[in-house]
Amino acid sequence: MALDCGYAITNELHKVTSSVTEFQIEKSNSIISTECSRKVVFMDRDLSSYITKLVSLDKLYDWGNSIPEITGDDRKKVFSEATPLWVKRMIKEGKLLLHPEIIEELRIHEWFPTELHKKMIWSSIVCQLDGKEQKTEKARIRKIIQEKYNNDWWEDVYNRAGLVWPAWDRFRKNVLSVGSGTHMLAIHSSVVRYAMQDEFNEVLKMEMDWKRFEALCHQYFQYKDYESQLTGSGADGGVDVVLKRLSPQGKLVKVYVQCKAWSNQKVGVKAVRELYGVMAGDQVPVGVFITASDFTDDAKTFAKGKKLQLISGARLLSLISQLPEEEQQALASSTLAGDYKTPTCPKCDIRM
Repeated sequence: MALDCGYAITNELHKVTSSVTEFQIEKSNSIISTECSRKVVFMDRDLSSYITKLVSLDKLYDWGNSIPEITGDDRKKVFSEATPLWVKRMIKEGKLLLHPEIIEELRIHEWFPTELHKKMIWSSIVCQLDGKEQKTEKARIRKIIQEKYNNDWWEDVYNRAGLVWPAWDRFRKNVLSVGSGTHMLAIHSSVVRYAMQDEFNEVLKMEMDWKRFEALCHQYFQYKDYESQLTGSGADGGVDVVLKRLSPQGKLVKVYVQCKAWSNQKVGVKAVRELYGVMAGDQVPVGVFITASDFTDDAKTFAKGKKLQLISGARLLSLISQLPEEEQQALASSTLAGDYKTPTCPKCDIRM
């Protein structure tokens, strides 16, 4: 996942009074009612009430049973007209957990969702199921999606929801501490931030493509105001990134960075010693070794007292979380886009 819901960070957790939130929702519902009336000018007048009814339902999976008396082309018209209005209302009220960029795409398309948007919307609904009805409602949703689309479509929705659920669970706990008047912007910041951190964490636990991992490190240092250059040396080519930056005294300092996308294997002292040897040979005073996993005790002991920083996967995740929100979002989008697992051949630069 990309970080469907994957991958975005906007504002810190906000808090407003319940009265303000209720006013916004009441105002939103008023707007929806007006739009429903306007939308049906070119349709039969008696369909307006059905559109309004669908738009007012929070549970999308209740649509099918809510207007059984409407069939055929009229039913298709009602569903078609109600869809963008429902999406718009749910987003306005903070009831859909969507990436801000996806929300912007929906706005540009006048709230008509594409197939990918629909999957994200269903994922948001699934991950927010709670209480005694959770299993029953999930089964209903699965049946609806499998009948309308297919089982692969459902599996995609379910997998997406699985990535967002831990973030949503933590957000709900935060809401309990700040009260029920939490502003909808909190959902589009806190939940997505947690989701992005969860996915980064999961990615670092698996065998990420070495080239994608190097690009992640390269981009991170760019955000830290280094002049950063990928060497393109390959999966085991030694120095992977060269950094340059002026010191406070105005001296240009060069830094060698080596990246290891290992997830199940700690980096040992041999690899760390080799990087230090290259630094000494090229008279580069500072080095950084980054891995998605961790370092052995011998490696840590060797680096101690030297200008050689060891950054584990956990530490890297912590450093990324300290970047400004828009930079975290950009880093997540580029790192987690497409296939970031299949290794690239260091010789021909093609996925293996």
